[in-house]
Amino acid sequence: MALSDAQRREVPLPLTSYEAEAAARGELRLIIRPVEPQPPKLSSMFHWEITTDGELVAVESEPLRYPESGPEGHRAGIRAIAQPGDVIVGLESFLRGEEPDEDGKYVVWYAADYLNDPTFFMFDVEPAATMPPEFARHRWTVERVECKRLHEVKEPECIATGAPVIGSVVLPALPGEINSLDGPMCSTGQVGVTQTPRCWFRETWGAAFPAYPRDSNPFVFLHWLGGE
Repeated sequence: MALSDAQRREVPLPLTSYEAEAAARGELRLIIRPVEPQPPKLSSMFHWEITTDGELVAVESEPLRYPESGPEGHRAGIRAIAQPGDVIVGLESFLRGEEPDEDGKYVVWYAADYLNDPTFFMFDVEPAATMPPEFARHRWTVERVECKRLHEVKEPECIATGAPVIGSVVLPALPGEINSLDGPMCSTGQVGVTQTPRCWFRETWGAAFPAYPRDSNPFVFLHWLGGE
């Protein structure tokens, strides 16, 4: 059911540096965030699923003879940052003019547009978390929300989060073997050095969310974005 304008929320959200760069290229289609707090561990007979109203709930992995004896229907009370129909307002690192114009508006420059200009960062660039929502240039309507473990994030999802894909690579295989590397590759910023989208995502995730290391395989919410 579509939300009315009155029901639709605007959700200001600081973007990671790689998300801001992808948004500037027009390539950001997915925002992934850790589930906060992480839900409690369940026995192997149950698993967490996200409901249509965006809340984590424990469900049976297999039918049980006495389902009332387990945590069936137990709600974690944890919801995604934004729900389908909400509008995510992307906040990013920025630099504002010293004085507003006669209409009270500031000139705003966005750091993601000046990555190759070291002089830009000689100024007092403000972090994304401090950006006033009215300065934001990106707004996306959330199409759907999923929940999974971080290790379950697949290559197309890594690309959708902003992996800077520059082409595909196919290496010849030895006789009787399949290609050891076949698929899209990402820039590393070093000449002649590339990596897979999964490797790129693993490195960027660790830098962006050190409290939720990949080795801990945290639960994450996937917010799929519609048009701006």
